[in-house]
Amino acid sequence: MNMKNKGITLIALVITIIILIILAAISINAAFGENGLIAKAREAAFKTEVSAIKDLIEVKRVEIELSEYFNESTQDLPTYLNSLTNSEHIKYIGDKKLVISGGKLCYYNENDSEFSQTQKNWLEQIGIGPARKD
Repeated sequence: MNMKNKGITLIALVITIIILIILAAISINAAFGENGLIAKAREAAFKTEVSAIKDLIEVKRVEIELSEYFNESTQDLPTYLNSLTNSEHIKYIGDKKLVISGGKLCYYNENDSEFSQTQKNWLEQIGIGPARKD
């Protein structure tokens, strides 16, 4: 009896399903893993917000220096910094805290778990150090 194979075999179907499962696992890990797209997007958002605050403070510092040079009256930097933050001088970025301490922008790490080591390293690279715990 001469039978023609029509369609795919069960083995080919199983192999195809296994390959699809492997590709799905790789895609999910790439999107949601520790170094995935979602984590990188959160880090980028954090860096953008911190940089915006730092740039705002730097622009105001330069404005104050120029107004002093031209003998014009303007708001001093500590008063301006206090106006940027709430009454406790804390700026929340997501669940993170930036504080104004000694006229400088610092990060406050209450229980050493609010900022990742990567975030701490990046903050210190751009000149934002830890706030002293008094």
